[in-house]
Amino acid sequence: MAIDPLATGLTVAAASPLIKGVIEKHVFTKIDKWLERASTQKKLVQHGFVNKLAEHLEQMYAKHTYIKTIALQEQKTKLSDIYIPLTVTAKLYNPSTKSTSTVIYTLDHTPFNLVDEHEKIMIIDSAGMGKSTIAKHMFISCVDNNYAIPVLIELRKVKAGRGIVEYIISEFNSIQEKADPDFILSLIARGDFLFIFDGYDEISTSDKESVVSDIHNFVAKAGKNKYILTSREDPSLTSFSGFQNFRVRPLEAADAYDLIRKYDRTGAVAEQLISELDNPQLVAVQEFLRNPLLTSLLYRAYSYKQTVPVKKPTFYRQVFDALYNFHDVTKEGAYIREKKSKLEIEDFHRALRAVGFLSMRSGKVEYSRDEIIRIIQDAKKTLRWRAIY
Repeated sequence: MAIDPLATGLTVAAASPLIKGVIEKHVFTKIDKWLERASTQKKLVQHGFVNKLAEHLEQMYAKHTYIKTIALQEQKTKLSDIYIPLTVTAKLYNPSTKSTSTVIYTLDHTPFNLVDEHEKIMIIDSAGMGKSTIAKHMFISCVDNNYAIPVLIELRKVKAGRGIVEYIISEFNSIQEKADPDFILSLIARGDFLFIFDGYDEISTSDKESVVSDIHNFVAKAGKNKYILTSREDPSLTSFSGFQNFRVRPLEAADAYDLIRKYDRTGAVAEQLISELDNPQLVAVQEFLRNPLLTSLLYRAYSYKQTVPVKKPTFYRQVFDALYNFHDVTKEGAYIREKKSKLEIEDFHRALRAVGFLSMRSGKVEYSRDEIIRIIQDAKKTLRWRAIY
């Protein structure tokens, strides 16, 4: 039984041409058997899942198209305007030749060779190497190239007792109406999805065992789809034996310079910074340029104070000073905004160090309002300050 989208009312009229293309290729052509089992087209129309999916993709596409960075602190910027094609590498063992070779994939505007050839991928690396940027870039590229139906799941939001399937279904629900779980699961089982699990290391410690087990079950039951999982190093990642490990290759100096130029629309600050970085006496700072986040911080620090910090403690302190004073230096004159904390820069620096230490010790990366207030209160006790409020 072939389906005529117009006959069912599934015209996704509100969707953009990009989203319509994804729906027509990966949904309309895949639902015949489901409709035969349901024995009626009415159920599909009634639940309007296709329109919910189109609405969801529109929202997520708009969300991931733009990004806020430390380098451009208050500017809403298109990801494509500042994206430098990152490269991922892996060592593959060939049992027939009993040798190991290195494979390299550049994640440009059509980055799909990676998932076409390996299907289940882990991108593991240290902080600031661009893992979450890759996740967003893959989502946008899927829609732009009509490659698959992308679903980007921020794993820090998945909790014990609310598994992956429940999370996905809730994402497709509208405010007024819930999507049909049977249809969603049937569509997922057929393939055509790219599931991007971002931030495995950000799953809270208390939820990790349950969430990891749920990811394994989901991948096993929906094996026709493709998967990307991003994380910092974590011992429990060894349980994902069906995933191929990749790492992000450090930036070359030329790539870092391109990124700096993308941050500076006028060009003056970027070119001055790049000129100083070419100084042979600043070899030590080249380490910063290998990491996209550190490159961003370097640009922010230099924009605040036109000196290149060589030592790491000086570098991070200059970054802190730049962020602390950033809003004030964008105002004309000598205006200095009063801080709500009433803390001078040195006291605020001490406070953040204490909060950072206590949050690291807790093993969590996301907190409720009450939890973060409790950490701040504990930090105040640790510092033995007199009341400042």
